[in-house]
Amino acid sequence: FFVGITTLLLYALIRRQMARLQAVHRHEIELHLERQRSLRLLAAIARASQDAIFAKDLHGKYTLFNEAACADTGKTLDQVLGRDDATVFPAQADFLLLGDRQAMTEGLVRTVELAVDTAHRGRRTFLITKGPLRDGDGKVTGIFGLSRDITERKQAEEELRENEARFRALVEQSAAGIYIIQDNRFQYVNPHLARIAGYDSPA
Repeated sequence: FFVGITTLLLYALIRRQMARLQAVHRHEIELHLERQRSLRLLAAIARASQDAIFAKDLHGKYTLFNEAACADTGKTLDQVLGRDDATVFPAQADFLLLGDRQAMTEGLVRTVELAVDTAHRGRRTFLITKGPLRDGDGKVTGIFGLSRDITERKQAEEELRENEARFRALVEQSAAGIYIIQDNRFQYVNPHLARIAGYDSPA
């Protein structure tokens, strides 16, 4: 009788332990499948992005370099993956390495502008955002980055500044009185109109 009861209790205990192990195993499989789905989604986003997306490990070697990054730099994946900036971007390597170290040691996301001489498109200006790449435990494993080509925008801004400077020089040297009124107040008066009105300067 004692052996029978012990056997039944042991059997129940083993079944309960097996059920618990199976539940844990199912949960691990679900987590793995969820990670796979997340990775596929991230890969799809990286491929479709018009911004360059990249990642590096703790040694500064590229582990991710999407299609937009290849197009911006005129480099292939084979020329980039597994290599560091001393090989990929030798002229800017020191600056890029400094930014990587700051991102990893300070744990902050930073954005900077960088002009890069590309092989196929000449000198281009990029807006680069970098931050620390972390594993599931929060440990820094490298850096991630996003880069957007803002060359045309910078050129447009420079042209606008030049046009504004030319216009201002033309207006301020004009022999005609020129003014701008908004909300019944003078917002701008050129020097000639100020002199006509009896003032030494528009201010």
